[in-house]
Amino acid sequence: MSLQLRMLGTLSVSQDGRALELPASRKVRALLAYLALTPRATPRVRISRLLWDTASDPRGELRWALSKLRGVLGAARVGSSEDFIQLDLADARIDALEVQRAAQAGIARLELPRARDLLALFDGEFLEGLELDSSLELTSWVIAQRRRFAAWRSQLQQRIPEDAATSSAAELAYDCYLQGRQQLARMMQRGLEASRAKFVRALELEPGYAPAWAGLATVHACLYEWFDPREVVLARADYASRRALEAAPRLAEAHVARGLARSIARHYEEAADEYSAAIRLNPDLFDAYYYFGRSAFARGAMAQAAEMFSLAAQLRPEDFQSPMLFATAARALGRESAACEAVSTGIRRAEQVLALNPHDGRALSLGACALIDNGQTERALAWSTRCLDLYPNDTSALVNIACVHARVGQRDEALNLLDRVFARGCGKRDWIVNDPDYASLRNEPRFQRMLSRVR
Repeated sequence: MSLQLRMLGTLSVSQDGRALELPASRKVRALLAYLALTPRATPRVRISRLLWDTASDPRGELRWALSKLRGVLGAARVGSSEDFIQLDLADARIDALEVQRAAQAGIARLELPRARDLLALFDGEFLEGLELDSSLELTSWVIAQRRRFAAWRSQLQQRIPEDAATSSAAELAYDCYLQGRQQLARMMQRGLEASRAKFVRALELEPGYAPAWAGLATVHACLYEWFDPREVVLARADYASRRALEAAPRLAEAHVARGLARSIARHYEEAADEYSAAIRLNPDLFDAYYYFGRSAFARGAMAQAAEMFSLAAQLRPEDFQSPMLFATAARALGRESAACEAVSTGIRRAEQVLALNPHDGRALSLGACALIDNGQTERALAWSTRCLDLYPNDTSALVNIACVHARVGQRDEALNLLDRVFARGCGKRDWIVNDPDYASLRNEPRFQRMLSRVR
């Protein structure tokens, strides 16, 4: 029987031309791809660390995943011992392995017909559409594979002269897009400006590249909310999100970008429709749940916000923002136990981020708020001071640190920081009205005067 595994595009498995149904779990799918590309038996501990590094029972999770693979491939193809795992795919046709072997032998030596055959195997990027942000190590592996295969695809295209220029621009655009994504979620001005430059460069190289339009829309939306409240910036977010959807109407990221653009314009029902569409297209997309949660919070839908932030936190175990925001929503709902647990999770994740990058302003400022919730007031103020020393004019940091001062009863310090933000018209009025962190300031005449300046 002929087994075929395709990884250059959307992951799929077929037997004698009949498609086999893959498990919904993205980790099982990632495990299949990883083992298929690994020529030797792989230690169990290596796979557990790669896919389930934060799980309470990684070996149990791995056993479950292997049982799912056996259900697809057959028990005989999934070999395992106490310490190692290996797939028996010697008689299977695997598109990625065909390209890899040709590259190792030398693409320049290929006859033109063979180069065309290999190029035809590409139906997209490696594991296209499989969102894999739950593990830093796994994400690094996937990105490395995508770059390897993108480079080999480019070399194959260069064997066909008429396609070479287009291919080179496309690969450079993709690389710029990946670089732009790195700072996007932090909502710090310096990172957003760097992301914008990368997305603009990607679009210069490939004007119809939908992911870059989606990224650019997200940048403009965040800049409008926190740093540049001019109507022209709002219009740029709207325009870029429309371009993303026009270029790729079935791209989940495009719907997220459109949802964010509608949300900052206070069209919350339209935004909810876009986020829901994104989730239907890609149920594993962190951004869809995270930004949906922010939109729900801003309009006061705390139950929905808590649900979205909870799902986001599960999808990306290294993200500290979603559990911290979940805690705020949960506390507004009176769910103190759940809020306390989420705060502890968020702090632990922020500490892990800061161990790698002590200058992460978002981790410091949002983490300081969580430390207040955790009863660590002195440490919260220390994190706030570090953040202000690093980013004295970043409005998103100023808002979070103002909340820290408000929570500990330092109202003048809180109001002074907020005055620097609200005087510029920055911030989101709906969020401020619904955020319990401002509770101690609501009756202050000075706070009310400042709030009147915000959209």
